[in-house]
Amino acid sequence: RALMPLMLKVTIFMGLSFAPLWRGGPWRARAGPLERSRASGGSISGPKEARRWTLLRGWAKRLRDFAEVNMSGHGAPVPMTSRKCAMLKGVANVPGDKSISHRSLILGALSVGETRISGLLEGEDVIDTAKAMRAFGAEVEDLGGGEWRVHGVGVGGFAEPSQVIDCGNSGTGVRLIMGTMATSPITATFTGDASLCSRPMGRVTDPLALFGARAYGRTGGRLPMTIVGAKDPVPVTYAVPVPSAQVKSAVLLAGLNAPGKTVVIEKEATRDHTERMLAGFGAEIVVETTPEGRVITLTGQPELKPQDIVVPRDP
Repeated sequence: RALMPLMLKVTIFMGLSFAPLWRGGPWRARAGPLERSRASGGSISGPKEARRWTLLRGWAKRLRDFAEVNMSGHGAPVPMTSRKCAMLKGVANVPGDKSISHRSLILGALSVGETRISGLLEGEDVIDTAKAMRAFGAEVEDLGGGEWRVHGVGVGGFAEPSQVIDCGNSGTGVRLIMGTMATSPITATFTGDASLCSRPMGRVTDPLALFGARAYGRTGGRLPMTIVGAKDPVPVTYAVPVPSAQVKSAVLLAGLNAPGKTVVIEKEATRDHTERMLAGFGAEIVVETTPEGRVITLTGQPELKPQDIVVPRDP
């Protein structure tokens, strides 16, 4: 069944290629073999044309036979009947929100003490973020049933990972983690799958450079990429050029370990998960609406307090 589209394309291609043999070609420049055969009262003339015609008929028969056997998944078509039934009843467990799951793990790792998370989305992207937090020194434990425990190391407490940080396919994970470690005096190398490695990271690494971090990656700012964190980070004021919750969040997370006030200005509001969760963990953060846009001011180097988080279901 998986080969059927390919066989169909090949058959169509062959049909177009051999069209001159039985239709005289799209421009009718010459008679095709059927026309010549009818005109002469004989069979298709020429061994080369005969071979082509035989090959085309063979392909058409194979495609027809293949479809008859495989289209239904059985040797023969299976009749199906639909009938009225009773009302469906049951309980569906909706997975937790992915964006909040990422941030719960990261902010839990930056807190002093133990954060409990319920309803964490246990997809590959979020699991890769959990592994990354372990690599940076936090204790992250899966208690089962969507329950997780994170014992944080505090803001500025990240240790230098001994292995490359593999973020799989998660653009959110890699950008937020880059921001989180960019203002610590450590070095980390990030990679991901083929899709993630094809995405440019410049829109995150450019503002991180303002804090004093340095990024070394492939051409076009692509992964694998090494981030050298700032030894003496400075607070920044950054206007997000294109609306992006990921970029805004990366800058705010970097600002956590910078002294003074980091300011992010967004002309168009984006999802505010990060601002709300930072406030919930005890950070001093102020959001104002001004003629410039939405202005977010974060006071750096707070002591984040651990929380009990129930991740809301993804709507």
